[in-house]
Amino acid sequence: LCEEAFRADLSENGQYLFDAVMPGRYHLEYILPEYAVFARTVAGGNTISGHDGVGESESFSFASGATVQGPECGVLTLGRIDGLAYHDRNGNGIRDDDEEALAGMTLTLTPSRSELEEITVTTQGDGTYALEALRPDTWTLNVTCPDKNVLSRTDSIKLPLTAGKNTQDVSLDVAMGAQWNNQKLGAVIPASLSGQV
Repeated sequence: LCEEAFRADLSENGQYLFDAVMPGRYHLEYILPEYAVFARTVAGGNTISGHDGVGESESFSFASGATVQGPECGVLTLGRIDGLAYHDRNGNGIRDDDEEALAGMTLTLTPSRSELEEITVTTQGDGTYALEALRPDTWTLNVTCPDKNVLSRTDSIKLPLTAGKNTQDVSLDVAMGAQWNNQKLGAVIPASLSGQV
């Protein structure tokens, strides 16, 4: 194999070009961005597989003046949901400086496709959570607040959640590469009002 390395970046439509390559034997190395994985290898489609975001093609030869078509490489950009759960003491749906992180909120994503696995996280003392490596699918998102708490106002988040519920299930269509970042989920112990008419 030739010891010389050439580098090419992808265009927006996924194309690359190595020019001025000297004759010899080469292979292509694919380095994926964060939150991306190689698609399944299939005849007539993706032929590259790898681990930890790095894949490699079979070796091939370049003759002088030759034009070689590279192998197909299929990649999935995975989705992600991350954020913070907090005690929303005033119930306004915005984390104020004096509102501390909330432990014990549980988020579960259940896939509709049987080959995918359910993902569950529970916030710890720092309140942070991350649901990562989400493949495209229609998922069911369950959010459960700690005992006696309900979700506070939800106007400042992009997740389709409803305020005032201790636990809820919502449908979430995750497209390739979909991101719901910095979703701050406030929880509050609701007040009550009683009377007679």
